Amino acid sequence: MDEAFRLEALRSNDLPTDFGPFRLVRVLGQGSMGRVFEAERDGERIALKVIRPAQGPDVDTFRKVLEKEAQLGRLLVHPHIVPTKEIGETNGVPWLALELVQGIDLASVLEAWGALPPRVALTICSQLAGALDHAHHLQGEDGPTPVVHRDLK
Repeated sequence: MDEAFRLEALRSNDLPTDFGPFRLVRVLGQGSMGRVFEAERDGERIALKVIRPAQGPDVDTFRKVLEKEAQLGRLLVHPHIVPTKEIGETNGVPWLALELVQGIDLASVLEAWGALPPRVALTICSQLAGALDHAHHLQGEDGPTPVVHRDLK
């Protein structure tokens, strides 16, 4: 499969079998910036966030966002924050490798259950609040580092 086809497949709903050093297994999710794939490299399964290929300055803007996310992801060590493993680029398309978290996402749980039992909802809110509190108290080399997270799952 040639590189032009792979990049076009990342823009569409088709799933290329490989992307740089990774073998793409399935799409885990997508947003305005790109897609997250379950991927494999050297026998290890990871979550691979790939910036949607774009024309013009958008790629540079998204690359900077991804670099900041990677930097913060390495500093934020908490049981309810997904660790960043690596950042890179393949054929001009930036990507971020994250630890793959097995399980079901909150949207799917809510779709299946409807309203959550109060204890379950309280547990989820408590875990989320703990992770956010940890992020908001992040200390960088130059003192407090403000963290704003717009993609809580």
